[in-house]
Amino acid sequence: MNWKWESDWKVVVAGIVFLLSVSFSVVHWFGAYFGQPPAYVFRSTHLSIILLLVYLTELLKPRTGVRALANIAIIAACIFIVAMQAFYILADPNSIYDKPGNLTDFDVWIGSIYLLLVFDATRRALGWALIVVAAFFLVNALIADKMFWVFYGPPVSWDYLIEIIFFTSEGLFTTPLGAMASYIVLFIIFGTMLVHTGAQTAFTKLAMSLVGSRVGGPAKVAVISSGMLGSISGSAVANVMTTGSITIPLMKRLGYPKSFAGAVEAAASSGGQVMPPIMGATAFIMAEFLQVPYTDIALAALFPVVLYYASLYCMVHFEGRRKDLKPLP
Repeated sequence: MNWKWESDWKVVVAGIVFLLSVSFSVVHWFGAYFGQPPAYVFRSTHLSIILLLVYLTELLKPRTGVRALANIAIIAACIFIVAMQAFYILADPNSIYDKPGNLTDFDVWIGSIYLLLVFDATRRALGWALIVVAAFFLVNALIADKMFWVFYGPPVSWDYLIEIIFFTSEGLFTTPLGAMASYIVLFIIFGTMLVHTGAQTAFTKLAMSLVGSRVGGPAKVAVISSGMLGSISGSAVANVMTTGSITIPLMKRLGYPKSFAGAVEAAASSGGQVMPPIMGATAFIMAEFLQVPYTDIALAALFPVVLYYASLYCMVHFEGRRKDLKPLP
């Protein structure tokens, strides 16, 4: 493959990803401010755009040889199918509500292919674990009369399964996806904007000014800055990548054990998922399932998370005393 052609082609794909990401954000801002369209339409649009982004970003990964060309062809076909299925839903959204109980063979094929694409995109983004669990329960629904223990029950047909999964709000487009489309994605966008405008640097500098000069200072900085960043991101991975890129090298430079530096940052960043006001996705889904305000979930988490970070801070302090860990110079 000609290098220049490949480079130019990836620039075009990156541009499409950028435009689609901006459109994705605008759609959700519009829905939050002016009100959302019908739940099925909004949730299916949300999921379809995510599928497109997963496959488009796959095209940007470096690959070589014949397998690379085959993979590109497969991904391009998946992108086309997702786009067509999104059009299938949005072209006449009102007809979707008449589908349950009246599915045609074409409807079953559409739903089956969409479900397969969701499985494939999940595999590409998260690996096989979630796929194996979902596939087990999918197969279990089809052969429940041949299963045992709690898995035993009346089986259903594939057509009925697709009807529930794809053409109602009880399958793919149920409460967790609704919480993601309505609330979680807005906070993810907000947290990402703060991170990319330098919020993590401000948090780290504030933590350094507060505890950097004390025993085990860099580790304490990791605890405090990770907690503050966790309050606006709700993502342990993003927390490690941002604060950890500063605090871990800092601890190693001052002679802290590598295992200790990594463990402190990992523990501190994980706690960010339950740090109000913006916690992990599970908190929003809990609020949806329990039908209680999100503020109630956040208030319930406040005392445990303060206790968690206080305990982590004390652990770092006593470990610093025991091993004579240096403060910031």
